[in-house]
Amino acid sequence: ELKFVRVEFQLLKDCDFGEQFLIIGDDPMLGSWNPLDALPLTWSDGHIWTVKLV
Repeated sequence: ELKFVRVEFQLLKDCDFGEQFLIIGDDPMLGSWNPLDALPLTWSDGHIWTVKLV
């Protein structure tokens, strides 16, 4: 039986307009260490950057 875990990454960080933060890692879901395939975090008020994985 497959079970899935939801993971949410949050970062509280300010950056310059037009810049962004990415999550990268060994797993294919995280881009397999290829920056072009990394997951971008989404900005929200309060300079909170978030990405959710299933």
